[in-house]
Amino acid sequence: GYDAFSLDNDRFTRSDEPGFDKQKTHATSAIIDIANANIDWQILLAASDHETDYAYDEDWTFVGFHPWEYSSFDRYYREKSVVNLDVRAVSSQPSQWLGLNTDWTVGLYIKDDNENLLRQYTYLASDFASEFNTQTVALYGETTWHLADVTRLITGLRVENRAADYLDTDNFSQTTDETMVGGRISLDHDLTDTQLVYAMLARGFKSGGVNPNNELTLDKRIFNSETNWSLELGYKQQLLNSRGYWQLSVFSIERNNQQTNQWQIDTSSNPPEFTGYVGNVDNGNHSGLELEWQIPMGDTFEFTGSVGYLATKLDLIDRGEDGQIANREAAQAPNFTYHFATRWFANENWAFMLIAEGKDKEYFSESHDEQSKAVSLVHANVSYNIEDWSIRFWIKNLTNQDYYIKGFGGFGNDPRDGYTAKPYYQYGNPKQTGVSFSYSF
Repeated sequence: GYDAFSLDNDRFTRSDEPGFDKQKTHATSAIIDIANANIDWQILLAASDHETDYAYDEDWTFVGFHPWEYSSFDRYYREKSVVNLDVRAVSSQPSQWLGLNTDWTVGLYIKDDNENLLRQYTYLASDFASEFNTQTVALYGETTWHLADVTRLITGLRVENRAADYLDTDNFSQTTDETMVGGRISLDHDLTDTQLVYAMLARGFKSGGVNPNNELTLDKRIFNSETNWSLELGYKQQLLNSRGYWQLSVFSIERNNQQTNQWQIDTSSNPPEFTGYVGNVDNGNHSGLELEWQIPMGDTFEFTGSVGYLATKLDLIDRGEDGQIANREAAQAPNFTYHFATRWFANENWAFMLIAEGKDKEYFSESHDEQSKAVSLVHANVSYNIEDWSIRFWIKNLTNQDYYIKGFGGFGNDPRDGYTAKPYYQYGNPKQTGVSFSYSF
């Protein structure tokens, strides 16, 4: 059994009904390539069936723990089937359009997605069930215009229609049918044989939907589609006969009706209710830069790494009875991130690797102001390779750091302090050691 939270914010649970997280998937796919003199046809067909079963002990304790206790268990069982069809035509050699050599791709994408949910919860009078069916059809195309031997203009467009039907046992139904448009235009220029600069403007979208939870108020059952505009500028350079590289990009994204993971918290109910859902905030801005590199030092050492800076701002967050919050940073968006790795090839068989990674503090959710701590982790591994065989010994979180990966704020769940509101945290994995073996054929 498994439960992620505890009343004392440690790694020990008192749950008498431990939760679980199970999944069973059957999937198959086929790819058909048909090559012609001028056009290559690519057909991708995939189908999958999924069964997921997720549950947790909501009270985090056992019967008899405290005179003011409550006991409840929450379980979500889902059956999901998905069929995808993607048919595209790709130019096998440059075509002449408007006096320019062009490479192009056009395609048709179809997706049928059906999901059935069964929720069994202690405080529901009867089981809750819902059906959510979506059909997506999209037409897309992309063209690369060779303006010169060293300059390329890339234009792309996608038009997508998504129809959805939702129905649950509370007789709540919702039917949507929306058409969304996205695309991009970018300019790539080769400064030299090993140096590239580029600029890209793109428009993206995420469709709206329904939150399948009858504990939510009606205004939170539906969330709207999101659109965004992004601008990116970048530079790339290959090093040492293409064995190494470094690249830098700066970006800015404006998100309209930004979709976020939020929580509805009701401390007046008995027991307290905390219900997750997808909601919209007014607008969001994400700007930053990313630097990445891979530098070999002879045949023995290799240094790889990346650093990132991210600045975010949400114009307005509506927290219902708790009022509105303006100009706050987005959740799960640390200002700084880094990842450094050093690999030493002792000989043709043995390799040693040391990894350091970390990130700044970040908000857990738009629904409250609890934050994680900044974290720095160290990992190491030793590998032995011979012909097609490989064995690797590894240690993750070498220094056994305690750090948070999720957190709640603004509610009480502990009868010992009269259900006083306070934060609760889920810890990341402690130090782990293991061995991996692989054989390629």
